[in-house]
Amino acid sequence: MKYDVKKVVFQGYSDVADDIIGDISHHFGSDVGIYVVTHVNSAQFEYKFEIYMQDKILNRFHRGMVRRLGSVKPNFDSVIPQYWPRTLVNYAPNVAAEMADGQFDPEAVFVPLENTWRKNLYTNILAAVRSPKVQTVYTVNWPTELERITQLSKVRLIGYQRGVDLLATMGGVSVVLAATLAECQPMTQLEAFAVGTPCLTGPLGIEELDGHEITRLSEVGRVDNPGVIASALGQLVDLRRQDPAGLRQMLRDYLASRHAIAHDRYMEFLEL
Repeated sequence: MKYDVKKVVFQGYSDVADDIIGDISHHFGSDVGIYVVTHVNSAQFEYKFEIYMQDKILNRFHRGMVRRLGSVKPNFDSVIPQYWPRTLVNYAPNVAAEMADGQFDPEAVFVPLENTWRKNLYTNILAAVRSPKVQTVYTVNWPTELERITQLSKVRLIGYQRGVDLLATMGGVSVVLAATLAECQPMTQLEAFAVGTPCLTGPLGIEELDGHEITRLSEVGRVDNPGVIASALGQLVDLRRQDPAGLRQMLRDYLASRHAIAHDRYMEFLEL
């Protein structure tokens, strides 16, 4: 092989990925090790597409075309036993250091969630607008009809964000809210952390990171309760306002620990 590629890792899955695996296996056989990492959880199986993709993955695995199946959801082997039993840990995006040290609005938050049941948009927005510490709530989706029962004057619809625009928006607010009802290791959180902004989520269950202070501060136990989310939000807003440098350092320490775990876990998963 021209580039001496020995291993290929598929992050997520699709019909196109399935075809590519077939082609790689046909042309290179066992000379190239193929590994598949899934980013779904069993709550997403209501979308039949996710079940179809798992079926395709298992088909390739049982035919010997895929060496290992990995997941970023803890204990996913209890859902599908063929999966590697250890949890793969996601890396945060590698962004320029100055993006984590910019100016931010201490009274603004960002809710980059879809308007779906699982993403819990309504509860996150309710928590934000009810917090006396928040004056502006940026959102990429409007909580349809919620204005019938509560005041939404704090909410600003800014539409879908991506790339540098997304990171700039995250870096320009005090806190990002992503307390969803079912999650694995949300990239939304890691993008926010990478630019120095704390992000609220539900319990993620990554035991290797449970002991870190930022985990305690950013994981909310009751994601169906706006009051609980608002309380955690207020704590983070206060901390960011009172000690922004200390919080930035806490996030840097967290990401350094996380990336060390991620590196070791991937080396083990890939048999390197």
